Amino acid sequence: MDWVLRQSAEPAYLDRVYETDMAESLKAMAIEGYGVAFLPTSAVQPALADGRLVSAAPRQGTWQGELDIRLYRARGGRPKAAAQRFWADVQRLCGTCA
Repeated sequence: MDWVLRQSAEPAYLDRVYETDMAESLKAMAIEGYGVAFLPTSAVQPALADGRLVSAAPRQGTWQGELDIRLYRARGGRPKAAAQRFWADVQRLCGTCA
């Protein structure tokens, strides 16, 4: 998220005090009042709707970025059944993206 803040026309003077890749942990910290969190919209829709969270951006459209999600798996070998089902679903849903 450092890149998002550097690209923003609105400066941000923030100290990073907690970092995790678990969106639910960050959301809980923000809801409890520990600061701001960069989170995917899908993770915060209910909390935005019921007022537990509000946007911290100084203006609509600032402090936002797009995220590419890439999937990786082992080459060759025989993956476990659950992994095979998951990968089949990814291929079915994404078509050529898998």
